[in-house]
Amino acid sequence: MAFCPQCRAPQIRVVTVEPPPGEAAVSPLPSPTSVFSPTRAHPAPVFWTHAVPAAAVGGMIGVLGTFIPFGALGPAYALGGAVAVFMYRARTHMVPSPRAGAKIGAASGAVAFLIFAVIVLATYFRDPDPLRKAFAQVIAQLSARGSDPQVIQQLNDLLNAPGGLGSLTLYLLVVLLVIFLIGFSIGGALCAAYLRRGR
Repeated sequence: MAFCPQCRAPQIRVVTVEPPPGEAAVSPLPSPTSVFSPTRAHPAPVFWTHAVPAAAVGGMIGVLGTFIPFGALGPAYALGGAVAVFMYRARTHMVPSPRAGAKIGAASGAVAFLIFAVIVLATYFRDPDPLRKAFAQVIAQLSARGSDPQVIQQLNDLLNAPGGLGSLTLYLLVVLLVIFLIGFSIGGALCAAYLRRGR
């Protein structure tokens, strides 16, 4: 019928094409979520089954590096972190991101700290005299460099007080832990960034 029998409005015929069975209709326009929600690239995780042995090697190399002149001022820690990242790449054939390299380096710093902590604590409990002499030498060097005399006197009083050597030893271990974690992680991050540039 050309016109509606009730309202006399013209009838319009619309022809629709249905997709064949088994085929889904495909929208020609992308969805808003695909346009405004880009996929984020997640960094590769650290495979700790390979990172732990690499960190152990890096930690030992870092400890040995402290016996090199001026090595304990920083180069030994960066070297240990870099060696750990190199060993990790050799084991996994993957170049970690700088963030992952910092984690691997920090793990090697933890290994180096454990080695130093065992040596320091063994000296403290077995024969504390060398440790006491080492602290006295450091205090004397600080005094020769013009440090505050009041601070120098407080350190001497603490060293000679009962339990003072234990307090200084604990303080030394905390400082070493912070230095090792930061220094080794920096070396690992720099090494990873260098390796990624060379790919």
